[in-house]
Amino acid sequence: MADQSFYKDLKGDKNNFSFPYMYFKNVARHQRMNGVLGIQNFDKRSSLKKSKPHRYFGKNALKRLRKIASAEPPQPLLTETNPLGIYDSSTALYIQGKKAGRTNDEQTLGGKEFEIPRQTALFNEKLRENPHDVNLWLSFIEHQNAASSFLMETDSDSSQSQLKKSGRNLHQRALLERKIAILDKAIQHNPKSVKLLTARLNVAAEYWDVSTLHQEWRNVLFLNPVSIELWNEYLNFIENNFEGFSVALALKTYASCFQKLVQMQQPSFASHQRPAHLEEFIIDIATRLCSFLRQCGWTEKSVSLNQALLELCFKPSNDVSLPLTWLEALWEARVPRMGEVGFTERAAAMERTVHGINALEAEDEIITSNQSFPVIWRGIECLRSHEHFQACSSSTDCDDEDRFVSFTDLSPYLFIGEKKNHLQFRLLFGCLVSLGIPLLPASQAQLFWAPLVLEENLFHCLVNVPKITSLSSSQPDIVNNMPYLTFLRRIVLQTYRLLKQPYQLELALWWLDVERVRIGAIARSSTPAESRNKWKEAKTWIKAFLKDVSNSDSAITVLLYNGYAALELEMGNDEEYRKILSQLMKLYSDNPLLMEQEKNPELRAALMRIWFSYARSLLRCKGQEKPHQPAALAHLVALGAGSTFSDRCTYTPAMLLKAKRKYQAVLQQMNETIVDKVSENPTFLHPDELVEFLGCYSYFLSLTDGCRSAFHVVEQWLASSQKRDLHFTAEMRYNIEFLKYHTRRESVYANLLELSSAAREWAKDIQPRLFHDTLCTALAEYPDSMQLLTVLINSEERCSMFSGLWNSLTMRAKATQSKSGSRAALAACLALANREEIVKKGEETTFKELPGCSGGTATLYLSYRRKMEHLAEYCVSQYPGRHVALLWRILMHTAHVAGNPQRCKELFYRAIRDCPTSKDICMDIIEYDPNSLKEVTKLMTEKDLRLRFPLEELELLLETEREENADGLREVQIDNKDDSCADAIAVEALKSLTSESEDNFSEDFQHDSEED
Repeated sequence: MADQSFYKDLKGDKNNFSFPYMYFKNVARHQRMNGVLGIQNFDKRSSLKKSKPHRYFGKNALKRLRKIASAEPPQPLLTETNPLGIYDSSTALYIQGKKAGRTNDEQTLGGKEFEIPRQTALFNEKLRENPHDVNLWLSFIEHQNAASSFLMETDSDSSQSQLKKSGRNLHQRALLERKIAILDKAIQHNPKSVKLLTARLNVAAEYWDVSTLHQEWRNVLFLNPVSIELWNEYLNFIENNFEGFSVALALKTYASCFQKLVQMQQPSFASHQRPAHLEEFIIDIATRLCSFLRQCGWTEKSVSLNQALLELCFKPSNDVSLPLTWLEALWEARVPRMGEVGFTERAAAMERTVHGINALEAEDEIITSNQSFPVIWRGIECLRSHEHFQACSSSTDCDDEDRFVSFTDLSPYLFIGEKKNHLQFRLLFGCLVSLGIPLLPASQAQLFWAPLVLEENLFHCLVNVPKITSLSSSQPDIVNNMPYLTFLRRIVLQTYRLLKQPYQLELALWWLDVERVRIGAIARSSTPAESRNKWKEAKTWIKAFLKDVSNSDSAITVLLYNGYAALELEMGNDEEYRKILSQLMKLYSDNPLLMEQEKNPELRAALMRIWFSYARSLLRCKGQEKPHQPAALAHLVALGAGSTFSDRCTYTPAMLLKAKRKYQAVLQQMNETIVDKVSENPTFLHPDELVEFLGCYSYFLSLTDGCRSAFHVVEQWLASSQKRDLHFTAEMRYNIEFLKYHTRRESVYANLLELSSAAREWAKDIQPRLFHDTLCTALAEYPDSMQLLTVLINSEERCSMFSGLWNSLTMRAKATQSKSGSRAALAACLALANREEIVKKGEETTFKELPGCSGGTATLYLSYRRKMEHLAEYCVSQYPGRHVALLWRILMHTAHVAGNPQRCKELFYRAIRDCPTSKDICMDIIEYDPNSLKEVTKLMTEKDLRLRFPLEELELLLETEREENADGLREVQIDNKDDSCADAIAVEALKSLTSESEDNFSEDFQHDSEED
């Protein structure tokens, strides 16, 4: 048997010849074995292979099974419809004819795999019940993003081919088409909704071509010609769409918008109902156009359009039948215009003077500075932008033809408004803001009412801007451009005479506050000597201004000189500040609490503000000086006890008790009897008697009973006076009662924050947490207030409290899909930059003082910079932060400070795509990456951005400069050659003389020796 175990088959299978090769199962296959024979080896490749998950045994399915297994099934109740207990709860409810609610099993599951479908079903159910809820439709659109990401997460374990077969891989375009389909259905139910129409066009903009998108916008505007909000959104689209943007196209769009608005303004317009507040909207569009031209670099057109609008608004007589014809004749007569010397006289023989015609000396200095080509170009471009802000009278007056602005260029954007005081002030207000003057005090109610808001002006002037975010501007401003400031001062003075009260006082107080903020910005960024010189100049002009606008009204005089005293305080002159206030209170010695409110309420409120300001100044600490608590308390007691003002006030316990009772009684009386008189005058800088009185009472309580008592009284008033129905909606924008209510509450919050910040030096029971809690409460109610955001940015709270405030602000910046979100993001970035500088200085000081850490390097501040970059990067990737040029400029500047030019270039391409109207972005990249000069100037030419200094002109000037230098060098060489020839002749003559003298000396010596 053993011999038959193996045998040889010598006869082959002849069937194998029928095939070209042997049957594969009859062929041995060998595999190389790693290792030693007889030792067990493990194949590593087999362990890397993952087993294909079986159906019902995926991770999500197992989690679901565990939850179901752990949950105990509820026992059914025995009822008439379920006597045996065999039906579950939903079936029993169905038998009863009721709707089945959610079971406990569904609530316990509650995972993401159930949450998204449940929310989708809930949205569908709500939309079927209420298809006219526009906000619900928009929320459903936002929900599609979460639903699409959920589909990708649930199928993350499956292969790409399986996703495509099952149709679960939702492409980006498919998601957009789904949103378009939802919005189309929503528009069927709400055909006049501007939010839905603009949302549809914004979604379609991501994959439609430019021509289709423009045509769709025109169709929407044709169907809704009187929709003011829709025109606003269309202008946003025109300005922010890079592919089809150019300044010429944007101006055509503005012209068509003005044409339609002027048609609505006519009495014969009867095809549609005239929109409410049409005049205000026309003013808003006009000021927006002026700001757009200024951002694009066309400062001459912006200034000229502002001058023409103000001329039409404040034309001297109403007898002019054709105002536009009158203005055209005035424009071509070369007489002085608004803001220029000689405007008030306007003699026929007097010709206007234009600033910036002869600026060649400054340009020659830049050209001869031996700098690189891009640096010279940028310097001259910025110089001309700052100097050439006025338009020439004719094209022959200047070399640059674009500096001439004819009446034909402006006529499509002019309109004739009603001669109403509040409309005139609104137009003046918007024109000054478009020219670069910041809004003050920048409360949320004021920003909500204002025709135009520019965050760049607000942050530049209100905030102590750190170095990391200090950005240069190619446009003229009020801080460092004296001719431009003089021009704006003339506009203020000339229009002041044409306005009526109370707008005259509002304009004067606003400009005094602007001068105060300007002096503070100069003091922060300049040397002490420069600050003193600027302050002397400003002080001289303000004194002349106060004399020129003097008024017989006592309240106006008190408020104007109080504004002037605030400038002295800004420069650190506390004694001069108190001296001015004391003289005012001696001049008007009546105690405001004893005056009858009905007779002169304006004077009573003005005197209350003076008393409050004087008491606060006594408690303010400067350097090593300590607060004067007894003096401040004495003046507040005198106010409450009914005494007159005196420099050396004293009080007794009886007076103190009397003052406390008086404060309580007056506050109760104000809460019960004060009824605001509703008028058409929106004023934000006038004193509010209740606000000033609450300030005096809170300081009085903090000096006597403690800080907690003062906070309790103010918080109690805030809670009792709150109205739930006054929200910031479009319908309430021009409601004077609404604006006054919110202005009053925000002013109370601002005074309370100042008290909590200043009381750390003198209050009895001050707690650092009070400032944090008050600021959080104030920002929760007024998140868009620049007045409150400035307090946050400039605060020096310790890191724990600052982190809490910054985190809440950041969450709002990321969560809010509106302009307020970008404003919160800007404030958060500046707060981080400010805190970064504080931490860096602290680290450097520590390293210098400690002996063992002299060679240390500050690194903690870098975490704040990373947070700032991350927040700005997130905001510019979302709407509307992507269209805020200041956020992009901060990102580019941080990349430049970090020494990363490639990052700067990448950010520039992204920024100019989302903000094609900003010339400052182009000037920034030329500063950070000079090699990109030709590319950037070519792009600016394509988009019609203003170029005042062509590259060819600079090349010609540099070539001329080189030729002049070469000619001068040749003359010097020729002179040197002539001098060298003369020197050679003189040397040879000297040598000859020397040789002759030596020969003579030798001959004489020989002759003498022979004689000897």
